[in-house]
Formats: sequence, structure tokens, C-alpha cells
Amino acid sequence: MKFSNLLTPFLWMLALNAQADQPASEMLPGTWINVRMEHVADGALVRVQEPRGTVQIVYTKNGTWEFMSPQNHNSGRYSWLNEKSIEAVIEKSDIESQVGWRSVKHIEVGKQSLKILTAFDEQAIAKLKPRSDGSRPKSMSVISVFERAPARSK
Repeated sequence: MKFSNLLTPFLWMLALNAQADQPASEMLPGTWINVRMEHVADGALVRVQEPRGTVQIVYTKNGTWEFMSPQNHNSGRYSWLNEKSIEAVIEKSDIESQVGWRSVKHIEVGKQSLKILTAFDEQAIAKLKPRSDGSRPKSMSVISVFERAPARSK
């Protein structure tokens, strides 16, 4: 067996570890396809929502983002608060009442997977449609699960 044949798996492991050690700010940019959304109210999972049609979000290195779904299209800016959190601002939206919304999103990003936890503050909860009994949750968050979109062939 050649020495180079022994070295190849080692080099692959180094490359994979290097990717895993990349900062979130370097791993986030790109196109992500939504797999599901998990809605949590008052500490309990209340709904798992599969996407209706193709739902994707694009993050750029220069701090912009764009969300596209069959139901809504919005975009804005984001800035890193720390290694695991961003603040996102909606600057344009098909839903006019969303323009200007600021939210803190907790990010878990890997080479091929992305989880975004958005916790709603009191003002955002007040804007939600009330439950059938007229009440609103005291706390609410949404966990959006994404997979990296396949690279386009040229």
C-alpha cells in the first residue's frame, strides 16, 4: 500500500474538521431550503409545519437576507450579536405589517444544516391572531429547520 493511499483518509478528516471549526458567520451565507418549522407556545410543541411549496432563505456575506415562499417574500439586513445569534430586520415584505420588525434569531449552522430559533417578544405575540378562546400565549418561538441547497452546476 502506498503512503499516499494512507494519507488520503487523514486529509479528508482534516478537511471535514476544518469545515466544522469554521465560524458560524462563514457558514451561514448561502441558500437554504426549509424542511420544517416547529412552533412552541408556553414551552410545549404545538405544531410541526411542513413547507407548502419551495421555501428558501438566502443569506449573503454582506449582511443581507431574502426569504421566498409561495405565500410571502421578504428581505432585509442582519448583523451578528455573538457567534450564535443574529438580529434580523425586515425591510421589505409582501405583508406590510412585517416591515420594520426586528427579531433576534439563535443560529445553529453546520455544513449542510441550519436551525434558526426565533423567540417572539410581547409586541410580536400581541400581533398574532388570538387562539379560538381569545387568548394568546405568554411565550412563543419558532424553530425553522433548513438544509443547504445543492450547488448549481455551471
